[in-house]
Amino acid sequence: MTLAHTSLGSGPTCYLLPANGHDARDFSAVRPTLATRFETVALDWPAMGSSPPPADPGAMSAAAFADELETFVLSRGSEPAVYIGHSIGGYAACRLALRHPELVRALVRKGEEKLLVDRVVARLVEQGLLDDAAFAQSFTRAKVLGA
Repeated sequence: MTLAHTSLGSGPTCYLLPANGHDARDFSAVRPTLATRFETVALDWPAMGSSPPPADPGAMSAAAFADELETFVLSRGSEPAVYIGHSIGGYAACRLALRHPELVRALVRKGEEKLLVDRVVARLVEQGLLDDAAFAQSFTRAKVLGA
């Protein structure tokens, strides 16, 4: 699968990850503001927006989208980034944080399973990447502009 994307702004990277069935336009209202402080990279999931469909449509799943995000992010370098994800975008960002916590500066999510986010926070605390439980609790409600 190939992910279409657009970049806007400069600074630390901020990935914008839409819900399934949506595309990068979901972030049109906030992107200009974010681009004043970040290089925003807005993705289109496979078969959405400008991204082509996969060769095997049956291969599209939340796990496959998360794999695509991981491949895309790793291909761009290893600097920690901010991830803003809605629904499947939030899931993909959380799974990336579980597998590669060193790539996550902050994570803002909306609309996916809270259980997965709790697992991410617990693992980051366990690995010493978050200082204490109070900070870990606030992590699930991160404010990207304060990052």
